[in-house]
Amino acid sequence: MTMRLKDNGGGGALVSFTRTRFFHGQLLEAHHLEDEQSYLNGKRQLINRLINGYGVVAGLNVAVDPSGVKVVVSPGFALDKAGREIVVPRATLSEEIAPRPNGEDGQPRPEEQCQDDRDWVHVVLCLHECLSAPEKSFVGACDCETECEHAAIRERFEIRIEEGRVRRPDLECSIRDAVIGSRIRYEELVTWVTTHGLEVPADVCIPLANVLRPPEGGSIDNGSIDINVRPIVYGADLLFELICGLVNTNDEQSRPRGGKR
Repeated sequence: MTMRLKDNGGGGALVSFTRTRFFHGQLLEAHHLEDEQSYLNGKRQLINRLINGYGVVAGLNVAVDPSGVKVVVSPGFALDKAGREIVVPRATLSEEIAPRPNGEDGQPRPEEQCQDDRDWVHVVLCLHECLSAPEKSFVGACDCETECEHAAIRERFEIRIEEGRVRRPDLECSIRDAVIGSRIRYEELVTWVTTHGLEVPADVCIPLANVLRPPEGGSIDNGSIDINVRPIVYGADLLFELICGLVNTNDEQSRPRGGKR
């Protein structure tokens, strides 16, 4: 049996794509169908990464669990930094969050003094794939006897608690000279598109929230959770709401003071 491994670019380095060419009388093997999946997945993930962006699309709130030492992530949908879709279909508990260090006197410090990264953790969402659906195999791979093979790859997710806190997204415009007066400087847009977006970071997971560790023997409250550090995907509905807000703001500012137009 001939076995091949082909990189169709789904989340790794930027490469050209190859799709399978089927023909009448062709002997179809597993690698042909795997190549077909890799082509479709790789193209979709490339579009997600370079056109849609990464972050939370909908849902995925982070709130305190009744235990007081865990958080719960609500159902939702996100795109990771490699352009892969992550679906969280149900509310999911995190692992237990360890208490923050006490002060030099051995007593718990008040929250306003907890500015060290050691006092914080952040909640991270990652794609997790696992093999499933074992079935009996009638042909051994690589001339080895194999009783069964997994017939499916289940796309799941993982909620991690990691040390420290992440920064909020930078809201400063990266293209500072794109608009001057009422004129768009197209050359600035060209420069930005030419120099951004091709690199895939080593860590492709999505941060969902910073959480202040509870004091020794204490518990977390919702005021200790900051979800504003999460990146978001600017979908069509959200962009429309932003445009409506800008139009309404400009409309209010253009009205004469002290009366109607």
